[in-house]
Amino acid sequence: MQTTVAQDAKSAIDERARKNTRSSLIAVAVLALVMFAVPVFVGDSPYLMQVAVTTLFFAALAQSLNLSMGFAGVVSFAQAAFYGIGAYTSALVALHFGVGFWGGFIAAILMTFVLAVILGLPTLRLGGPYLAIATIGLQVIIQSVLLRWTSLTKGPAGINNIVAPTLFGMQIRQGVSYYLMVAVWLMVIIVLLYRISRTRLGYELLATREAEGAALAIGVPVSRLRIAIFALSAALAGGTGSLYAHYIGSIDPYVFDLTLSATVLVMVLLGGRASIIGVTIGAAILTLLPEYLQAVSNYRMVLYGAGMVLLTLFFPKGLAGLAILRRSFGRGARKEQGEGVAGVDA
Repeated sequence: MQTTVAQDAKSAIDERARKNTRSSLIAVAVLALVMFAVPVFVGDSPYLMQVAVTTLFFAALAQSLNLSMGFAGVVSFAQAAFYGIGAYTSALVALHFGVGFWGGFIAAILMTFVLAVILGLPTLRLGGPYLAIATIGLQVIIQSVLLRWTSLTKGPAGINNIVAPTLFGMQIRQGVSYYLMVAVWLMVIIVLLYRISRTRLGYELLATREAEGAALAIGVPVSRLRIAIFALSAALAGGTGSLYAHYIGSIDPYVFDLTLSATVLVMVLLGGRASIIGVTIGAAILTLLPEYLQAVSNYRMVLYGAGMVLLTLFFPKGLAGLAILRRSFGRGARKEQGEGVAGVDA
């Protein structure tokens, strides 16, 4: 009996994974069009271009967390730590080994992936609030190492004079060229997440997030999946950290703190877990809102906090809840017409 149930569940996952992805591809295409059109509207303003690049960094970092938290349910407060590890690894490798940005970028991804596997093996055995607390511990430990290992990281002084990336012999430091570089990286992450979300792996991850016991019953390797996704999520954060370090030109441990991790986690919750478009919009809102509230600087944080409370009250499932609501009504109408329900979109 259990074998039959497991086979039926696996068949359902496979069938759901083969569904038409046309709407998802359209959404990705529209998002890419908007992102790559931003420089046209920003014009020659250095300030607006810096805000735009910062928005992309936050969106990439939020999407990296969305992979582990949104799909696998791994609530992590250590994303800023992996972001920092990637930044420091890339800067140090480029500085001491003379391999430039690209060597540092690859080293940052590999280093954060390996460290996440090592740290994730004991940590991911925990669940619920205990896992969240453990990741807070990881965040504090890693930031402390960056702060106190002065012989390597230069401690509070940080690392300066980080080389700029070069592409086809041209140096890229600021402006439209770096914006496009970060935009391409963000699109790589988004396409990866969409690809995962439309495969059997994506639905196994969602099953793990929603009902771990049921996922184990149908043969899903929950522990291995969580460790692999946690490591991949960290690697994406590390790659983003590499881009950040070479964009700013100097880094220090104070940037990669628990506040940043919490902010990124709120971006994912605001956008909606496992919603790629929603998380991108959520990251943009939480990056741009403080900038627009500078006109009322004395009350900026109060208004910012009030806005967050209102969004949480009216959109408990994040911005993706609006799309879920529309799909729900649409399915209700189809049910009444006898068309049935196909499942839940990721």
